[in-house]
Amino acid sequence: MTLSIDEATTQQLLEYQLIFERAQVGIVVLRDRIVQRCNPRFEEILGYGPGELIGKSSLVYYPSAEEWSEVGRRAYAAVAATGSFTREGLYRRRDGSLIWCQVTGSSINTGDPREGYVWLYYDVTEERQARDALKELLREQTLIFERAHTGIMFVRDRMILRCNPRFEAIFGHPHGSLSGQSTRVLFADEQAWLENGAKVYSTINNSGILDEELNYVRGDGLPICCHVIGSLLDSANPSAGTVWLYEDITARRAAEEALRQSNREQQLIFDNALIGISYQRDRTVLRCNRRLEEMFGYAPGGLIGQSTRVLFASDSEWEEAGRRVYTGLGGEQIFDGEMRYSKRDGTPILAHIIGRTVDVADGPATWIWTYEDITARRVAEEALAKNVREYALIFDNAMIGIAYMRGRSFLRCNRRLEEIFGFAAGVLTGKTSRELFTSDEEWEVTSRNMLAVAREGKGYSGEIRYQRQDGTPIWARVKGQPIQEGDGQVWIWTMQDVTRRRQAEDALRQSYSEMERRVAERTAELSRQLYFMEQLIEAIPGPVFYKDRQGRYLGCNQRYIDFLGKPRSALIGATVHDIAPQDLADRYRAADEELLRNPGSQVYETQVQPARGERRDVMFQKATFADSDGSVGGIIGVMFDITERKRMEERMQQAATVFDSSVEGIIITAPDESIIAVNRAFTEITGYSESEVLGRTPRILQSTRQDKSFYREMWDTIARSGRWQGELWNQRKDGSLFPESLTISAVKDAAGKVMHYVGVFSDITEIKRANDLLDHQAHHDHLTGLPNRLLLEDRLHGALLRAQREQMQLAVLFVDLDRFKNINDSLGHHVGDRVLCEVAKRFCALTRESDTVARLGGDEFLIIMEGIHDPATASRIADKILDDLRANPVTLEQEFFIGASLGISLFPQDGTDSATLIKNADAAMYRAKERGRNTYEFFSDDLTQFSLDRFKMETDLRRAIDRDELIVYLQPQFALKTGKLIGAEALVRWQHPQQGLVAPGKFIPLAEESGLIVSLGEWVQYAACRHWSAWIATGLEPGVLSINVSGVEFRRGQIQDTVRNVLAATRMPPAQLELEITEGAIMSQAENSIQVLHDLRAMGISLAIDDFGTGYSSLAYLKRLPLNKLKVDQSFVRGLPGDAEDCAIARAVIALGHSLQLKVIAEGVETEDQREFLIIAGCDEMQGYLRGKPMPAADFRNAFLA
Repeated sequence: MTLSIDEATTQQLLEYQLIFERAQVGIVVLRDRIVQRCNPRFEEILGYGPGELIGKSSLVYYPSAEEWSEVGRRAYAAVAATGSFTREGLYRRRDGSLIWCQVTGSSINTGDPREGYVWLYYDVTEERQARDALKELLREQTLIFERAHTGIMFVRDRMILRCNPRFEAIFGHPHGSLSGQSTRVLFADEQAWLENGAKVYSTINNSGILDEELNYVRGDGLPICCHVIGSLLDSANPSAGTVWLYEDITARRAAEEALRQSNREQQLIFDNALIGISYQRDRTVLRCNRRLEEMFGYAPGGLIGQSTRVLFASDSEWEEAGRRVYTGLGGEQIFDGEMRYSKRDGTPILAHIIGRTVDVADGPATWIWTYEDITARRVAEEALAKNVREYALIFDNAMIGIAYMRGRSFLRCNRRLEEIFGFAAGVLTGKTSRELFTSDEEWEVTSRNMLAVAREGKGYSGEIRYQRQDGTPIWARVKGQPIQEGDGQVWIWTMQDVTRRRQAEDALRQSYSEMERRVAERTAELSRQLYFMEQLIEAIPGPVFYKDRQGRYLGCNQRYIDFLGKPRSALIGATVHDIAPQDLADRYRAADEELLRNPGSQVYETQVQPARGERRDVMFQKATFADSDGSVGGIIGVMFDITERKRMEERMQQAATVFDSSVEGIIITAPDESIIAVNRAFTEITGYSESEVLGRTPRILQSTRQDKSFYREMWDTIARSGRWQGELWNQRKDGSLFPESLTISAVKDAAGKVMHYVGVFSDITEIKRANDLLDHQAHHDHLTGLPNRLLLEDRLHGALLRAQREQMQLAVLFVDLDRFKNINDSLGHHVGDRVLCEVAKRFCALTRESDTVARLGGDEFLIIMEGIHDPATASRIADKILDDLRANPVTLEQEFFIGASLGISLFPQDGTDSATLIKNADAAMYRAKERGRNTYEFFSDDLTQFSLDRFKMETDLRRAIDRDELIVYLQPQFALKTGKLIGAEALVRWQHPQQGLVAPGKFIPLAEESGLIVSLGEWVQYAACRHWSAWIATGLEPGVLSINVSGVEFRRGQIQDTVRNVLAATRMPPAQLELEITEGAIMSQAENSIQVLHDLRAMGISLAIDDFGTGYSSLAYLKRLPLNKLKVDQSFVRGLPGDAEDCAIARAVIALGHSLQLKVIAEGVETEDQREFLIIAGCDEMQGYLRGKPMPAADFRNAFLA
């Protein structure tokens, strides 16, 4: 609908009116400063009712007429100049209260101001109040910040944004100098700054706040300690910075440390005082030190809380002590006296005690007591008095002269001194020592010596020549000791008459001179004898040593030194503990002590550790020797190194153990062939006991399987080379024959003469049986027992030779069962296998005895008919087969109607060699299928539709690689015991643009036949390794990648180059790659294969033999192959565990693989029973639908590596 102009204007006016009425801003229209119109919000702001302001002057809402006039003047001037005016000011509400409003005004018509003005009013009272409050708070905070006694700092990114004066004062920096600086200036070095930052910011980030005491450095370099509180300015925005409060606690910390040190010192004094100390209240011990507890015989803490009564022997003594202490005390409340106590065990004790009261805030007075045990001192004082009396008696009655002298005058001397010098009692007192010398000169010389000693403050001791009162010379032993007495020095002298001793010494010196002369003569004689003995000991060929009863070495010869590797100086005087390890030294010492207890000789074996470190086995022969008085003086010993002898004994023991424990039979004969020894395995294998064969010849074991020429050639070989190895048949004691692997060696002496013959043999019955089984398996289909392709080709080749020779025809019938796959898919392989066996029996029954029926694999059979005269003979057999299958369904638990398509090629019309005849019969068979199945066709030269299809498929396959139509599939492989993923096998699928996903069974044979398999194999290796290498690079552990190599690739001889290029291009670790090569591919060129496989193994990759048992392997070659793994073909696994032959073959293959040191993996494992059988049989790994089907690489990663 379209509105007219009037209607549109009316609509617009209505919209404007609605805005005007509901606006949240006050709107007023003034003309000549009279309110013409206003909205409800304006009336609400000013407190007026609806319409009350209309017609009123705007003066009514101004605080004063002056302000109204001033605002009007400025407002109208601004509007005229700029078109608008804005102010923030006070306005008066109707109730007289003032409010703050922000006002904006403009003229309605700038061309004619008389039309009026529009004003917008915003009530900003609350905002203004909040802003004013914020400003006030900011002023207060600034005042606090500037005048606070706490240092304050704001930091962002470890840079100081702002700090107050107190902070600058704490750190000794000028005002304003810290702002903008790094917090590094607050620390002694870079390391301290970094460690502090890591610690504090970690704490703030974790808890939001830091409250700790930290160390810093002032601007003048002095260290300080601060109590620091830090937090984020805005927890929601950590980058806004942090605020820090600092209190300088350096002085407080120093005071606290001093107080703690003082407390520690006082506590040490209290705990370690030599006197007892206790605090008591009401005669109860509040606290005491350890010395007091020790003094009274109490354990630590044993006196705390106890009454002092326990320190006294009785109540009366305790009460009496209380009266002494607490009665008559003066104002100072101090007691000092001696008190008798009793220890805890009742022993009396006398103590000097001092006690005084200390002030306490409330409660009874507290006493501090010190206790000094003076029991011993009192006893000592009494003993001293007694000693004084005793010393006086000793002084007066001593047998030596004693004198007290000051200077050179006698103060006092005893009677003995006067007797020595012949003076009457008391004569020497007061006289000088000149009375004791013959002349003044002697007296002066002696005095000077005395004076020299006195100056040094030392005692004097010596012998001096004196003179008695009667002039007789006398020698005296003199000892003098100066002592300090008052302010002078007194000497105490003792003198002993040694005149007679001096005379005896003179006589002794004369006698000693004579004795020295005689000793010198005897010493010279002993030196000559000693030199002879040393030469004799050195001449002994073995190490010799001799030592005293204490085990100290007295001597040894040079051979002993050389053997130990230590210098003679380190041996002489040393004990065995100084030169040998602890365990050996203890053994040597024990042997020596035993010999010393039972003197004689001793022989024992032990070990010695020379300085070079290697222990040697030795034999000691020791004997005791006697001193001159006949007592045992020590031990002499000879040491023999028997290390080599011991080693020879150990080797002989080991050889005897190996001989007796060997699982192989061993027989030793004399040169005349008589048996001199057999081992246990010989008895177990042959049935003969050792006693039955000793002295007889090994001919008792001979069978009739070998003739005399065999043995003659065997002994000729031994005579020529000293050794023969081979296989032969021998006969057990019970007459049974057995095959054995035998090695005969001739043992000769140094002159080359035969000393013994040694035969080592093993029973290889089981190996023969396994080889026969494998040989049969190599040539026969394991399921049906029919000849396999290998035997078929051999027979066909022979049949062609006979046909050519005899000019006869030969027919090849290629039989393929129609839709047999449906049976396998719907009922399982076990049912399909039974059907194949039944069909095989019928084919054998329907053909002639001279014909060969073979199974090529799957549901394909081949029949060779020799000696036919015309193609009709082949037709009749084909008809019989088709008729029998039509008329007689295969009956198991149910009936199966099996059809067949047959292709027939004839010799010589359709080919003259095996490959051509089989290929043409195959082509004819496919043509029979093309024509409706359940029929047969003879080969013709015309190209069939089948040939065209195969040609087209070959062409498409050649382009498939370039068109990126191939896909890598992976089938996982697992460890059987643990179930752990160990890798996967790489398979290939073809995504055909028209046919969809093509199974490998359809295009792989074509690729092999056309030669495309080489480029196809290279593509698989590159593609699979790229996936694998990429996974490994991301840290995944996919295990080992296994890739099949076709026989064509292998025989082409360039597989080494392909693998080397793949590893280099994909950076695949060689240890993660395994190549699977079929048994047939290897054995077709056995000698060349060995070299190729060695080249591959040298790259570091693993090798596995695929489809083992389906081909024909030579064990002689197999054991030479550098393989890592053997793969059991799924055709053997399929029948497990129900099929006895499959079970036997599987066990044999696993055992053979392990005997060759190979891992064994089974493919085609589809049931839990198969897995359990393989685990019990010892198989290592598995692959099959039970654990995982083949899948694209992406699915494999998601399923097993995610």
